[in-house]
Amino acid sequence: MALSKTFRRVEDKYLISREQMENLLEMAGDRLHKDRYPTSNMHNLYFDTKDYDLIVRANDNEPFRKKIRARSYNEPQVNSDVFIEIKTKLKKNDRKISGKRRFMVKTEDFEKYLSDNTSFEAIITNKKLPDGTPSINSAKNIQIAREADYLINHFSLTPKMFITYNRESYAGAAAHDEHSHDKDAFRITFDKNLRYRTDNLGLFITNTETDYFKNDEKNIIMEVKTLGSMPLWFVQILSEFKILPQPFSKYGRIYQQIKEANNV
Repeated sequence: MALSKTFRRVEDKYLISREQMENLLEMAGDRLHKDRYPTSNMHNLYFDTKDYDLIVRANDNEPFRKKIRARSYNEPQVNSDVFIEIKTKLKKNDRKISGKRRFMVKTEDFEKYLSDNTSFEAIITNKKLPDGTPSINSAKNIQIAREADYLINHFSLTPKMFITYNRESYAGAAAHDEHSHDKDAFRITFDKNLRYRTDNLGLFITNTETDYFKNDEKNIIMEVKTLGSMPLWFVQILSEFKILPQPFSKYGRIYQQIKEANNV
């Protein structure tokens, strides 16, 4: 789990089976390593309008998309980190360039945001250290919080969907080379057990979540994240197992499944 506040990279997604995942990792061998945070239990809370305008526009394949979510990398505890993220996607030359700007609050701060009439800017600006002294927040953090507040207020966004899944993370050899300047050049994540709910919205598991994939054989979402092109050896592995990229927005796919189930 990187703590940097801004990301910009190319992301390609694939739907694969468990057997394909195991074969891929075996063929990759020591060219892939477990990432610094190898496993996560991802908790995501997506904000949208009353009529889900943000995800509807994204599903309509608009070239530029934006969404806001809160994310915890494990089951939230009292003093856990919660990341508030503004995520953008730009479609260019048939590839999606993703950008992500984020700032961090604590679980209790996020709960306070959901229940009180406050702002993210106020929360991080007024945050104090355990000894009661003011916390120092960078101007960049405050600016991102201000942008999130503006988008939420301008579009009347509220929490609309909770999405959770288990993630395994891997990285290329450069990530473990202390002399490398391209530590984020090649990373892969495998997301399993995709589940969601649209009521009782917060960042905690309630065990009332719905399984998205049900009995589908291809139920693992592989995401390949690069700062440019993929390594040739990895392209050859994809070709060997006939693994082809396909668009897969978790929020978008789940919204579509719910819409079809309700015959909307």
